[in-house]
Amino acid sequence: MKKLILIAVMLFPSYGSIAQTLIATSDHDYVTANHNQRKIVRDSADNLYVTYLDYDHPHSIIKGVMYYSDSGLWGEPFEIIEGYNPTLAISSDNKIHLLFGSDEETSEIRYMSTFDFINWTDYKQVSDNNVVNLLPVADVDSSGDVNVFWIQRNGNLTESLRYARISGDSVAERKSIVTKNKINDIAIANHLQYLTDDLFFGIQFNQDSLQFFWSDDKMESFDTIYSAMGSQPCISLNSEYENHPEHSRAVFLHRDTSFEPVEAEFLIRWDDLFTAPLQIGPVEYLCIDNLAPPIGYSYLFMQDDGFLIHGFSYGPLWDQNEIMESIYDSWVMQPSIVYKQFNFEYVDFIYALGISNYDIYHMRDDKHIYINIEEDKETGKGFSITGYPNPFSENLFLNISLEREIEVPSILIYNTNSQLIKTLSVEMTGEMECYAQWDGTGESGEYVKPGIYLILFSSGDKRTARKVVYQP
Repeated sequence: MKKLILIAVMLFPSYGSIAQTLIATSDHDYVTANHNQRKIVRDSADNLYVTYLDYDHPHSIIKGVMYYSDSGLWGEPFEIIEGYNPTLAISSDNKIHLLFGSDEETSEIRYMSTFDFINWTDYKQVSDNNVVNLLPVADVDSSGDVNVFWIQRNGNLTESLRYARISGDSVAERKSIVTKNKINDIAIANHLQYLTDDLFFGIQFNQDSLQFFWSDDKMESFDTIYSAMGSQPCISLNSEYENHPEHSRAVFLHRDTSFEPVEAEFLIRWDDLFTAPLQIGPVEYLCIDNLAPPIGYSYLFMQDDGFLIHGFSYGPLWDQNEIMESIYDSWVMQPSIVYKQFNFEYVDFIYALGISNYDIYHMRDDKHIYINIEEDKETGKGFSITGYPNPFSENLFLNISLEREIEVPSILIYNTNSQLIKTLSVEMTGEMECYAQWDGTGESGEYVKPGIYLILFSSGDKRTARKVVYQP
């Protein structure tokens, strides 16, 4: 059984985080709704872009608000266009794509793009039938093409999953994927670092039937990877090695029929699938963040007692999870988490608070905690780690105390691109004590660049990670 390790439960951020910040207000009931419609994206310069809904009665208005990393300030909210159900995607060159539904009884899916979030192209129609179209989800592949799925309500009381590929701001392809009596939810993920055109998508049909699919040929064909009973499908996709994208891993997250979260990890090269329950109890809402294979991924979940929680999972093969941050308020609703422009160090997410008038908040939180010089506050994993100094300039000294006779821990160093830098040798200094040190060099013996690195400790079925700063 996985163990849930409590790292922080507070209204204030952990070390290195940015406090929750009020960024906008709205009186729309679906202000930031749907866990797979990404309402917030980050560009390569660490600027943030948020879209949300507001009312200019009787119309639904899509608004935007921006965070400027150079000043550390949020701008004023502004109107983008009339519409409904917006979702954002971002390209490797920081081009921002907006998919949304028209604010009409018979709605159509529309598309716009921008490089500055202020000046948008004219919208183009993506859907091609005069029926109700809703819930667009989108992501961008390595070719710069935007992949879009949405639900089409047919005149014969069925619903179809529809797909479109947008290339160069024009719709290059449309097709129908599947038709069912009811489609409740959809999810999508292209590669986080734009290394491949692999596309994963998930569908929740009626009666809690879930299926996850994979296409590597721009949806000319697709294969079923994973089927389950449950709801709220989520997907993240990344590679273990930057120069070998064939080592890609996909993580699927969903609720089972008891609302308990379940994770599944698919290794593309080996065609292997591993599943396990997260063992965090029933949840109301799930969102997934960037996957850093083979380390793990961040996710958000909401419980019915008012907690919005940022968790980190080491994956279904490891008997360990961490809770990094908890936000408590009786009216937390509709969180959305950044996906793309891969970030190893922290997560950005938004959420709404309120009953009829809603405040929209942003928070940035660390994905991992910094190694502690005096005491390892994380218990229950079978071993504890302390290290000093942090930051370090010449040598980092690591002490590992075993709580029982288990395997000697392996210690791996990763950079912020999730690339393995070095494997440390571990020396037994006593019956239950280990020692290791790192001098800031990689496997080649050359010194690494100054910055943040992750130390990944593994022993038996337990795993944990700590951040360290190298400042020569």
